[in-house]
Amino acid sequence: MLYALYNGKIISAEEIAEKESDETPVRRASGRKELRCIDPECECKTVFYRHGKVKRPHFSHAREGRCDYGDFDRTDNSELKEARIALYQHFKNLGYSVECEKKLPDSRLYSHLLLHIGGKNIVIQIAQSSTSANRIYYMTQACEKCGYELRWIVLGIYSEIQWERDNYHAMRYQYNHSTNRDLLVLDMSAEKISQHKIDENEYVYKSHDLGAEKYFFMNKGISSLRIADNELTLDGFTEAYNQWLIQKQKDFKEMKQEIDALESRRKADSLLKPTTKHPAPLQPATYHKGKPQAPRIIVTPEMVSQYQAGTKIKHTIRGEGVIISITKEPNSELHTIEVQYKHMTRTHPLEEFLKRGMIKIL
Repeated sequence: MLYALYNGKIISAEEIAEKESDETPVRRASGRKELRCIDPECECKTVFYRHGKVKRPHFSHAREGRCDYGDFDRTDNSELKEARIALYQHFKNLGYSVECEKKLPDSRLYSHLLLHIGGKNIVIQIAQSSTSANRIYYMTQACEKCGYELRWIVLGIYSEIQWERDNYHAMRYQYNHSTNRDLLVLDMSAEKISQHKIDENEYVYKSHDLGAEKYFFMNKGISSLRIADNELTLDGFTEAYNQWLIQKQKDFKEMKQEIDALESRRKADSLLKPTTKHPAPLQPATYHKGKPQAPRIIVTPEMVSQYQAGTKIKHTIRGEGVIISITKEPNSELHTIEVQYKHMTRTHPLEEFLKRGMIKIL
């Protein structure tokens, strides 16, 4: 447990451990059994202070007994603790009024973080792959009951696309139930964080697909995490996402104009050349930025194997870049590459881009 009561005040094990002059009096009070559990309904009030070479500073009960704070601590783990402490320090440094491991009113549940912003109480919970649907449900119900707003951050791999379908529950839940239908992923070191959002729009016109990417994400250091309009977000994410959408909509508009122009030309040609035969139907074409592309290339496993992390490539639109990683898509033989360009990082479907001739090795 991170907190205890000493002389009627709540103290933090992490904070008192910073200085020997602060820690020694607490150690002495612990030996005199003067430290108390912060849970008002705890059956074993006495706690001890622990800190050594291996164990991080913490408090533990003197004996077993019913305690909601103890139950919270037993379901905790080192990854959650590290993330919680890092986020607490981050928001504290930004000047927010923030509390850590705070019990919710009229509930047996404890929050990871509780922020007080403009008269609102915002709970920030940290989820991981083992976070169950019931745990999310009970925390949601407890927050609604006491009028607190609830936001989630999920521990995971921050630097890759997080698929909505093939993922663990906490990530799928955020994509579908968060206010902005977005997802925040914090890496295990609690130093890097990414924000993800899906474009639900369809870009299909007369059987022609723009082939645009559905997933948009941005990754930055944890120092870029902010609260805007009571929502967690990264600096510049909303602007970057909106620009991405605008560009896709512009590409789609150009593609539709090109398709309509092509159909008009075919119709005009058929009127100029009377024939008993019906004109051949338009062949499905691939469009990028509204312009028809060259016939698709047959992609072989040998071609795919040449694209590895560190490979320098050239994209027809974005220019030169370096492949950062290559991953196999879930339940598929297809691959996704993450490419670092001069001013951005982007992910691309490898086989699809090879078919279109949109990338090549330098």
